[in-house]
Amino acid sequence: MASDREKLETETIEQLADRMQDGPSTLRHYHSALAELERRKAVWQFEAAEAQKAAASFAESTAKYTKDNARYMLLSVCAILFAAVLSAFFSYLAWMYPHH
Repeated sequence: MASDREKLETETIEQLADRMQDGPSTLRHYHSALAELERRKAVWQFEAAEAQKAAASFAESTAKYTKDNARYMLLSVCAILFAAVLSAFFSYLAWMYPHH
């Protein structure tokens, strides 16, 4: 046979609220419903904390990839600059020493 707590575990939040409003706070079912609500809040807080940890981990990996991407972009700009300088240098040489 299921205990009172196990029975309350399957009830919705609305059903718990109805159970709590059925009588004064001295009744056993009120306290059982309140305890179940507090248990669920603890579970939700734990799940929220786990989700925050996962989000932080994803943010950390995103930051790493962003940093790597910025490094590659800087290297690309340096390569383009080097190619432009070489092109300008050889253009200058071709202008200064034309072949007839």
